Amino acid sequence: MTSRYPDSSLGGYSNSQFDQFAKGMEYLGGAEANAAVATLGPVVFRPRDMLFIMVRVTSLSVAGIPALRFNDDAGANYWDRNLTAAAGGATFAESTVQSGTSLRLGGVAATTGKVGMAVVMNDLASTKNVIGEMTTITASATVISALQILSGEWGDTTEQIEAVSMFSTGGGTLGADSGFGIFGKDFP
Repeated sequence: MTSRYPDSSLGGYSNSQFDQFAKGMEYLGGAEANAAVATLGPVVFRPRDMLFIMVRVTSLSVAGIPALRFNDDAGANYWDRNLTAAAGGATFAESTVQSGTSLRLGGVAATTGKVGMAVVMNDLASTKNVIGEMTTITASATVISALQILSGEWGDTTEQIEAVSMFSTGGGTLGADSGFGIFGKDFP
């Protein structure tokens, strides 16, 4: 299969490198809220070496940040670092949490909807490193959203991620139609 994207649009990756990464990615499961809920999941699946999690939050009942929890671990085993650039701004504001009980997908609490993704290295004998992005839904072509870039880690080194839950750090509910999907792949 020939990619329709020129090599330059893939950040230096050739079409074959991009295609090889995407090859073997499979849908592992997901959850969607029919009505407002405090927690979505856990979604349980067979572990893979690499996970890709897509997130959609339609609204939050109180100001909060969408967060992920792995394998129902609510212990102080997570850290995250979020960088946020305001609309039109070139300076990032940093928000960090050490010894957290979840992985926050952003650094700014709000009630508005959000969309984002996280890529997770899911090796058995190492901590689970995460990178990702999140943005706020403005619902307007004239309002620009802040950009949020994240990195983080789940400190478990004895098991792979095989269950994911999502909730709001503000303690409220996720709006109806909020959800997440998990894709994964094993490496040879």
